[in-house]
Amino acid sequence: MIRIARLLPNVLLGLALLGVSSSFDQPGAPGTVIVVADVVHKRPAYKVNSSPVSYLDLLDRLSSVRAKWPAVPPKVILLAHEQLTLSQIDALRGIISKAGYERPRVFYFGKDKRLMIELTYSPAIPFSEKKVPPGQVTQP
Repeated sequence: MIRIARLLPNVLLGLALLGVSSSFDQPGAPGTVIVVADVVHKRPAYKVNSSPVSYLDLLDRLSSVRAKWPAVPPKVILLAHEQLTLSQIDALRGIISKAGYERPRVFYFGKDKRLMIELTYSPAIPFSEKKVPPGQVTQP
């Protein structure tokens, strides 16, 4: 009985690591869905888990991937080329949300694809061109 008690933490740790590593090994596993918005020949090109998809089919593809795990939505990482506009990136975030995922983490990358930088989003505030006094923050 003492042997089992000593081995149990190691066995549980091994099973946990096996589950984590298998979710990273398999594209589209419940761990993470990767959406890439690249620019090829000056036009946007999209992939979901390394599989090319047109912009018009993006929602359907994301919804079909999401349907494989109805209980818990997978996390989404959006990799966006630096030539995409913020409006295009926001439209992709909207499509991902519409497909039933939580807000994606967004990274943008350059044409050399050596580095990625994460874009972080703050809550929206009302637009104003007026000067706001220091320490005064307006709420929507």
